[in-house]
Amino acid sequence: KLFGEGSGAATVLAKVALDQFVHCPFIYAPVFYIYHSVASAGTAAEGMERWRNEGMDMMKACWGLYIPFQLANFSVVPRDSRIAALCVCNGIWMLMLACFSQ
Repeated sequence: KLFGEGSGAATVLAKVALDQFVHCPFIYAPVFYIYHSVASAGTAAEGMERWRNEGMDMMKACWGLYIPFQLANFSVVPRDSRIAALCVCNGIWMLMLACFSQ
């Protein structure tokens, strides 16, 4: 509710911008790489190094999927259906992440 519940252009753009240009590159993606490294018997430092080397490619893929999706999700998908729609998108993203984690 940080940006309100509306689906106006300014509200939608603020929600998508925060998610894609703050949360994803500075929280979500580094944590993914660190967790993946540690879970694969590596170190957090190795995960961060991999993030520095591969992170921009991953973020481009993330932006290519999630920016159009979230714009539609916050503007045209009914509020009660947004989580279900996001789950479908997340399933697609999990398949894409599997490719990046190889």
